[in-house]
Amino acid sequence: MELNTDKKAKVLQYLNDHQLFGATVYFYGAGCESSVGKQCIIQFLEDCQLFSIEVQTDVLGACKALLGNQPGTVGVMGTGAIAVQYDGEAIIQKASGWGYILGDEGSGFDIGKRLVQAYLRNEFKGAPSIEATIENYFGGADRIIPLCSQPNARCTIAGLTREATVYHENDVVRYILQNAFSDFYKTAIVPLSEEKSINLVGSVAYHLQDEIRSTLDSFNLKVDRVEAEAINNLFYFVVNK
Repeated sequence: MELNTDKKAKVLQYLNDHQLFGATVYFYGAGCESSVGKQCIIQFLEDCQLFSIEVQTDVLGACKALLGNQPGTVGVMGTGAIAVQYDGEAIIQKASGWGYILGDEGSGFDIGKRLVQAYLRNEFKGAPSIEATIENYFGGADRIIPLCSQPNARCTIAGLTREATVYHENDVVRYILQNAFSDFYKTAIVPLSEEKSINLVGSVAYHLQDEIRSTLDSFNLKVDRVEAEAINNLFYFVVNK
C-alpha cells in the first residue's frame, strides 16, 4: 500500500489550513486490513505530526457507526460491497469484498456494469430515455466501450448507477437490481453464520433501499438500519465512548 504524493500534499495542506498539527486521530480507511497497510498509515500520520489512537479498516468503522457496541451483521454497499459479522468490538467473519474483478456483487460498480451490458445488448431499445441517459453519461455512444476499458473505469461505471436507476420502474432495470441484490445475498450473506437481519450503509444501500429490502425479504432477511454514510455516527461513537 502506498500513499501517492498528491494525496499527501492535500492532507498536509488541509492540516496546515486548519492548524491541526499535533492533533490525535482515529483513522478508519480502506487498505488497513493488513499489518503492512496499517503501518503505512501510522507512519504517514506520524510524518504529519499527528498522534494515532486507532488505525482500523473502514468496514470496522461502518460497524461501529451502525451498531456501536452491539453485535450484528453489517453490509457496506457503495462503489464496492461487503458483508461482515461484528461481535460488538471486532469483525469476526466476512464475505465478498474481494474487489470489483473478483466480486462486489450488489455494488455500484456491479450494477453499473450490468446496465452497460444491457445497453450493449440493445435491451433498452424500448426505453429511449434510458438509452439517452447512458449515452449522455459517457459523452456519446461511441465513447462507452473506450471509457469502460480505461484503468480508472471502476468509479466511472459505478457512477452510472446513480444516473440510470431513477428508471427503477423499467422492467429491465428492475430485473438488473433484483439480480444484483440476489447475488449480494448469495455471495456476501449466505457464507456468514445464519442471520435474520442486517444493517446497511453506503450510497447504493441508501438510495436503493426499497429494492434491497424487497429482494432480501424474499430470502427472509430483514433490513434494520440503513445509512447513506458512516462518518457522522462513527464520530459521535468515538468521542462518546
